[in-house]
Amino acid sequence: MIRPRRSDADGLAGFAPVLATNLLPVAGVLWLGWNLSTLYLFYWVDLLALLVVYAGCSLFAQGKIVTDGRRVRLPGIGEDGYAGEGWLDQLRPITVHGRLPPVYPRNVGVVAMSLVFGLVFLTFGYGLLDTLLGGGRSMVALQSPMVLGSLFVAAGSHVYEAHQRYFEPGRYESLSPQTVLDVPLRVVAVLGSAMLLWMGITLFSAFFIATAVSSEAATAAFLAMVYGGWFAIKIGVEWGRFSAEQSTDPGWLARLMAPEDPHSDAE
Repeated sequence: MIRPRRSDADGLAGFAPVLATNLLPVAGVLWLGWNLSTLYLFYWVDLLALLVVYAGCSLFAQGKIVTDGRRVRLPGIGEDGYAGEGWLDQLRPITVHGRLPPVYPRNVGVVAMSLVFGLVFLTFGYGLLDTLLGGGRSMVALQSPMVLGSLFVAAGSHVYEAHQRYFEPGRYESLSPQTVLDVPLRVVAVLGSAMLLWMGITLFSAFFIATAVSSEAATAAFLAMVYGGWFAIKIGVEWGRFSAEQSTDPGWLARLMAPEDPHSDAE
């Protein structure tokens, strides 16, 4: 598990920036007229930004990948911990900027495979929702400056988190790329699956609700279930991710989010 390095990041104060970012779609629905297609577009871009930022962080990870004790290996990780003995593994670390730690070329293969896996999963889920709910037209929302601004804020929040939790305390020195990448891939898998499952439950429930009430009331109930359920799921998963990275005594959801890498970040 990723252990805490900054005691002042614990608790609700450390979670406040994440919570504030996740209140953006709530404000969008309540006051800016966001519809369902805009909402899942926001979540798709948010998860995409999370994946890309963590992938970038993993390029700087100095810890060696250890597969002993792991039940599941991430895409691109072989039995020896990497995709194989290629020319990238023979290259020395590369300094890209004086204020950044060196990039380790040996991590490129693992990062690329994990990105492909995450992007395929995200694109499938987004395409399915867009086809069912948005008629394939959700990208039209990008014409709105408010939507674009919200997306930039969401992406920027992940960059800020990476600086505060990863670069500033120097955690790249002890973590392996596997441990870093495990976090966003778990979030993508858990959040994407939960949201799709909740959509299925909501559609199933709406069928029976529509037989008992008017169409207007059924539509209102359907939207309330979707919005409320997605907000609750997103906040819950984000809290689990935060607790997994910060808490020394995480709950069950945080343990689900915690990387399964007992060696690369051992103290």
